[in-house]
Amino acid sequence: MKNKAKNYVFTFIFLSFVLSFIKGICIENNIPKYKYFDEIPKSAGVYSWLPDFFPTNSKDITIFTDVESDSFYSDFNLDEKSSKIFDDTFTTKASLYAIEYINKSNVINVWCKKGDSIDGENRDSYNSLYLVAKLPENKYHILLVKRGENTGELKEEEYRYCVSVGNLGNR
Repeated sequence: MKNKAKNYVFTFIFLSFVLSFIKGICIENNIPKYKYFDEIPKSAGVYSWLPDFFPTNSKDITIFTDVESDSFYSDFNLDEKSSKIFDDTFTTKASLYAIEYINKSNVINVWCKKGDSIDGENRDSYNSLYLVAKLPENKYHILLVKRGENTGELKEEEYRYCVSVGNLGNR
């Protein structure tokens, strides 16, 4: 009887690992990839996730969205000149907590930035908080931290992820 129970437990654990692996592969393979920003179809529903500061001259774009978990991230490249201009738009550095949250090993710099959705239709995203990581060779990783529905929660996330003059002394 004990062996049967043990077999069921091991079978359950094994099947859980297999299903997790398959789900990971499916999610990874369903991440849309675009060579240029102009190739993103208006009907794809992606524009409501992209922040208004997303560079429209970006290349080699991947976009991940998950409505259930309210998750968004994107990876993209910029040319040298566009990269410099994009970097100059950021004024708020990210905290060490944010850098760890990004979970990229080759990060050069990380910033916090608030933004609306690029399509301007999703008013719930107004002043949403994003993290933007610069990687080698003018590659970037951007992710949504918190949508701007609740300003109290948004302020808490901003305090946790962003380093500004107002909260430097309390770290």
